[in-house]
Amino acid sequence: MTNIELKERFDALYDEMKNGKDVQKMMIFGTGFKKLYYKAADVHPDLAMATLEFLAAIDFANYVTSAEAQEVASHFINDDRTLTGAMEPSRGAHWKPEELKAFLMSRTIPLDEKPHYNWWALWLTVNMIYSDYAEVIAELADSKENEKIATACWKMAVKKLKDPDRPAFIREYFELD
Repeated sequence: MTNIELKERFDALYDEMKNGKDVQKMMIFGTGFKKLYYKAADVHPDLAMATLEFLAAIDFANYVTSAEAQEVASHFINDDRTLTGAMEPSRGAHWKPEELKAFLMSRTIPLDEKPHYNWWALWLTVNMIYSDYAEVIAELADSKENEKIATACWKMAVKKLKDPDRPAFIREYFELD
């Protein structure tokens, strides 16, 4: 079979399983996928990790993978010239994943919250809030202190990720498949 024929056959079997209510077919498909996943984990752990991160959709309304989050954040143009004193706004994520993770963990704040968001959705949204509103937040907080700005960005991000008006906004907002 050609590569195209393999994909077409897979899609046909997937559609048959997905559109039916036959638990036996679901089990067969799941077992086949499990075998493939285990092989991928042995041979291509980065592909296995990306697949596992994508499957977070099972648990979270707002989820992104690490690669998706970092790619999106790399394009941010931050609203922070008066905070940094620079002539141009900074670009990219304001907080690296390990920095934000340490900040939240030091305050015993959970990194993800089922069913609302996974860690990467939180990290991306906190950085998005900073990117869009850093100067406004600093003005409202009457502080340029990074900790106060980070706290405000985190609180706003959680509100956004748990918004009942749009409970699964992040993938659509950032145009992720």
